[in-house]
Order: sequence, then structure tokens, then C-alpha cells
Amino acid sequence: MDKLVVKAKTQTSAVGNKPLPWALPIRLAGYARVHALHKQSMVKGFTLIELMVVLLVLALSSSLVVMSTRDTAEHNLNREADRLVNVLEAARAQARSRSTELLWQSDSLGYSVRTLIASEPPLQIHLWYMPGTHSEPTSWVISAEPVQSAVRLTLLNDRTSAKQVSVATDGAASFKVTP
Repeated sequence: MDKLVVKAKTQTSAVGNKPLPWALPIRLAGYARVHALHKQSMVKGFTLIELMVVLLVLALSSSLVVMSTRDTAEHNLNREADRLVNVLEAARAQARSRSTELLWQSDSLGYSVRTLIASEPPLQIHLWYMPGTHSEPTSWVISAEPVQSAVRLTLLNDRTSAKQVSVATDGAASFKVTP
């Protein structure tokens, strides 16, 4: 006995289906509407190339700004004064912990911290950031006592017209950079 198989004809979206003749005008009208909306949306946006050009211009302009803000002589002198504050505070702490006086000395190349005994090697040696920097006075004895004499060290640079910067303490407080 042969079985009778009935296939139902239902409309699907599979490839190869034939549209019903009465549905064709409706589909075409919908396609035209969607296609017109698609063209309008493409006109309103930016292309990838346009966005890349804008990013390139921003990158170049920001790199030019960074390159134009180089360190000035005044900035370098202030940076040197900040470093000197840290070195002098460390030297004061070291003098108290050793219970001995230390000598801070500067010359045209840099400065050093050493004991008062000349035969011993320096404890710290630092070079100036900018050539031509020097200090007035050129030496200072760091006491082992908690309260020391007031001191003001002035940093100058011969090669630039930058202002002078001072590092000072009243003897009891810590060192500070003063203009």
C-alpha cells in the first residue's frame, strides 16, 4: 500500500521560494521605502576616513603642544631646589643618627655631603641639573642637634637669565624653597 503524502505550501523566507503573485506589489513598495531610508541615513553620518583624518589632526596638534612646553631654565632651577631640599633633609637626619657634624659643599659641578674629616670619602655626591649652576654660600655645616642655625642657600645660574631660587630653614623647621 502506498501512502499518500501531502505537502503543504506555506510561504517562507527560504531562498528559492516564489512569492505569491498578490504579495509582489506589497513587497516592492516596502523595499522602496526601506531603500530610501537607507540612503538618507548614509548621507547623515561620517565615513571612517573622515574620522581617521580628524584623529590624525588631533594627534599632530597635541604632539606639537607637548614639544613646545620644554623645560625652561626657571623650571630647571626650581627642580634643582626641590632636589636640594630633599638632600639637605636627608643629611640632617643622617647627622643626627651618626651624632656627628656633616659638611655640605658646592662647586661649579655639583655638591656633596661629607663628614668633617677630610680623609673620608663623601657620603653623597650630586651633579647640578644645569651646567653653570652654583650656590651662595658654598658650604654649610650640618649640626647633629635637632635645632640648628638658620641658613639660606641661594641657587643661581650664570648661563641663563632665570631668577634666583633660595632654599631656607629657620633651624627648627624643615627646608623650604622660597623665591
